[in-house]
Amino acid sequence: MEHRIYKRKCNRCSKYYEGRGKYFCSNSCAKKENTFGFKKGHTPWNKGLTDYLSKQSRKNISEASKKRKGPKNSFWKGGLYRKADGHYMIYAPNHPFNRNNYVRRSHLIMEKKINRYLRPEEIVHHINGNPSDDHLENLMLLKNRSIHLKIHNPGFKKGHPIYPGCEKGWFKKKN
Repeated sequence: MEHRIYKRKCNRCSKYYEGRGKYFCSNSCAKKENTFGFKKGHTPWNKGLTDYLSKQSRKNISEASKKRKGPKNSFWKGGLYRKADGHYMIYAPNHPFNRNNYVRRSHLIMEKKINRYLRPEEIVHHINGNPSDDHLENLMLLKNRSIHLKIHNPGFKKGHPIYPGCEKGWFKKKN
């Protein structure tokens, strides 16, 4: 692309020049005119202001954002999202064991089956190992974390390596 060269008069020294510059013949003329940044003695518009919003404006914004939580928020997607580990989370702000207003979907399904909240030590185990498969047939309620670890590590004993061929474990060596 070819740039056009114009003949112009410099705003600082009144010399005629040919070039693409709009107002000045050179950078030295532009610097002398002080077009870069603020001019000396110029007061910026925000000098002395600590906040650009008044207290009333801040209060209005705060109240508006409180009203838009959950389903009223413009980014609401139904209160269901999937975590990176595969578990689905459901929006349940009134649940006693919620984390940031969300609870695992598998926990809610198990609680509905047993007609009570889960105790903190109870674990919901996915039988097929898929944390996103929350069908009731795939869920198992375990008393504590110890039992859950035994299911996932059947050959584990203190001082012994974990291996799936343990005789006392759930899995046996394939021939």
